[in-house]
Amino acid sequence: METGGPKRSGMVFDRGSFHRQLAVWFSLPVEAIVSEYGMTELGSQGYQPGWRGSIDPSVAVHVQGGDPDLHVFPPWCRVQALDPDNLERLPEGERGLLCYSDLSNVDSVLSVLTSDEGVVQPEGVRLLGRSPQASPRGCSLAVDEILRGSEG
Repeated sequence: METGGPKRSGMVFDRGSFHRQLAVWFSLPVEAIVSEYGMTELGSQGYQPGWRGSIDPSVAVHVQGGDPDLHVFPPWCRVQALDPDNLERLPEGERGLLCYSDLSNVDSVLSVLTSDEGVVQPEGVRLLGRSPQASPRGCSLAVDEILRGSEG
């Protein structure tokens, strides 16, 4: 399962090449690599449609889909695209900042407005990356910080 790649500024992440390398490293068919989208602030995650089955890829069944930029969220997590200038809800199919309302966030916030851009479509949410004005975020940034500290 691939979860978005490195967040370092200037580092180019080619998802197709990365998936092919993962397939080699783990002796899997490249089609068995699935993209996941999640964050600490959400109780739910979105997954790339295209595979369903067991952990064993030899018994997995390929279904329609497979686009690593498209993610499907459970029905208790609603995603909206908002206009970055006024935060008004945009119609389906228009690019905006993604806002997640997640009912699984018990004892936490109900909605999370991100700096991630995307398009909400009938088949799922198409992730288009961080807003150019956004600060970098992600788990790999903490690793970068630790590595920089060990260099000094």
